[in-house]
Amino acid sequence: MRNILMSCLVLVLFGCAKEVNLDNDKLNNSQKEIEVEEQNVDKDEELYIRKLYGVWSSDEKQYSIELKEITDNGNISLKINDDDPQIIYFEFFDAIHNTYTFLSENDSNRYRIVIVNDSQILFNYGTTDKNSEGVTQMVELKKSN
Repeated sequence: MRNILMSCLVLVLFGCAKEVNLDNDKLNNSQKEIEVEEQNVDKDEELYIRKLYGVWSSDEKQYSIELKEITDNGNISLKINDDDPQIIYFEFFDAIHNTYTFLSENDSNRYRIVIVNDSQILFNYGTTDKNSEGVTQMVELKKSN
């Protein structure tokens, strides 16, 4: 009797372990699909970047950014508040979250812009240095007239 119970217990545990492995395989496959989706950017999505051009500011006028194209090859000038403009490059578009990611000219900063609607964005930036504890903030900005 004891051997039968032990055999049943082993079979149940083996069955549970097999289910967990199947779920992990499904999770890994869906993660791979998301990574592929983030890397696929067609021309229509890249052209949507032009809708980001202009001046965006917070309601309190304490924070503003200006985005504009400066060359024919797609270089973009980013001016944050009254700082000197810097050149940033388009890195990728995340269609799931409607987010554009840009890198600074020397790849030291990463900028993310989440499109809320045609007149509102969320702007976030931070360092790409893995050793940094750089805290990033998300700022809600509205299109300035």
